[in-house]
Amino acid sequence: MLDHSFAISEMNRKLANIIRIGLVKEIDYEKAKVRVKIGDIVTDYLPWITSKAGKDRDWSPPDIDEQVVVFSPLGELSLGVVLPGIYQEKYPALENKKEINSIKFQDGTKFTCDKEKHHLEIEVVDKITLKAGESSIEMTKSGIKLKAERIDLN
Repeated sequence: MLDHSFAISEMNRKLANIIRIGLVKEIDYEKAKVRVKIGDIVTDYLPWITSKAGKDRDWSPPDIDEQVVVFSPLGELSLGVVLPGIYQEKYPALENKKEINSIKFQDGTKFTCDKEKHHLEIEVVDKITLKAGESSIEMTKSGIKLKAERIDLN
C-alpha cells in the first residue's frame, strides 16, 4: 500500500510540475540560462526559449523578476525550459492597440511600428548609429554626422 501511495504522490508532483509560472531570480548570461522562483522553490539553471536559435539568432535575455512559464517534460523541473514574457502588475503591457508593435528598453529607448499608418518611430536617449559597410549615419541630441565616400543630397 505504501508503494502505491508513493507512486500516486510522485505522479501528482510530476503532473503539477509540467507547466509552472514563476519569476526569474538569477541569470547566467554566458550559458543563456536562468533560475526561476516558483512558490518556495528555486529551480536549477534552465535555458530560456528565444525566437531564433539557428543560423539566424537573436539575443534578448529575460530580466530579474520577469514573470515566465517553465515547461518541464515529464514533470521534471530539472529538464525544464523557460518561456519569458508574461505581463504582470509590476511590468504591464506597453501598448493596447492591435496596429501597434513596440519594444521599450529600460534606458528609455523605444521602437514603435504603427502598421496602420505605415510609420516606424525610434526614440533614443543618446545616440543612433546606422552602418552600411564603411558608410554611417550618427545622430545625437546635438547633431547628425554622415560618413561616406560620396553623399548625395537632393
